[in-house]
Amino acid sequence: MITNSQRLEKLKNSNDQVAELYGSLGLARTIGSIRSQYNLAVADYDIVDVIGDTILGFYHTKDLPVLLQQQVGVSATIANQIVTELAELLGPVLEREAAEADPKKASLKALQQQFGQRNKPVTTSNEVAPTAPTPQINPAPSTPATAAPTPAATVPTPQSIPTTSKPPIPIPTAPASVEPVPEAERHNVTKMRTMAADMSRVHGYGAFRQTTTDESNVIKSAPQDTLLQSRSPLTNTPKVGE
Repeated sequence: MITNSQRLEKLKNSNDQVAELYGSLGLARTIGSIRSQYNLAVADYDIVDVIGDTILGFYHTKDLPVLLQQQVGVSATIANQIVTELAELLGPVLEREAAEADPKKASLKALQQQFGQRNKPVTTSNEVAPTAPTPQINPAPSTPATAAPTPAATVPTPQSIPTTSKPPIPIPTAPASVEPVPEAERHNVTKMRTMAADMSRVHGYGAFRQTTTDESNVIKSAPQDTLLQSRSPLTNTPKVGE
């Protein structure tokens, strides 16, 4: 059985959020609503003690449905409903359990909170918050008692607007008759250059030159012995030293 001295020791070592939740009026009202809703009788160790010891850290929140069944005597369905109603209030307890499961994350969060408290500006009671300057409103200039009437603007009428005459734009007319093209000129058309004509010509060096039909001077082949014979030099070969 958990004693009150043990509860006080746990409460001293708890963080501010858990300690505030343990003695909050909202928690007391929620437990009272649950007690009246499910007709839970008051006992030596009832729902108040089970939830309070879970908040202080004697039990884990995942064991709360089983504790409600064993200590309070409710069914599994009612126990799960009670835990669902308490889930929002038990947020600080769930954060503490997550920090205990991951100490590195908890230490990082503590450093962030400590750093935020150091950078928080501290104001003393003697300091007075700066007030915004009061805008100065210039008085409106006084209007004279009598003002001269403003003459009405005159709107020009179509008769008063001068018109400028423009010369008419000439419209071209089609010729009365078109002279026919003579029959001789109809077929006098220059032939276009086509790919078929280019492919029929010899390609290579001088591909587009006019080819000749005289093949008498064209050597198509020659024996190898003839090609290897020495030929007479065209000029005398100069010799060094002469």
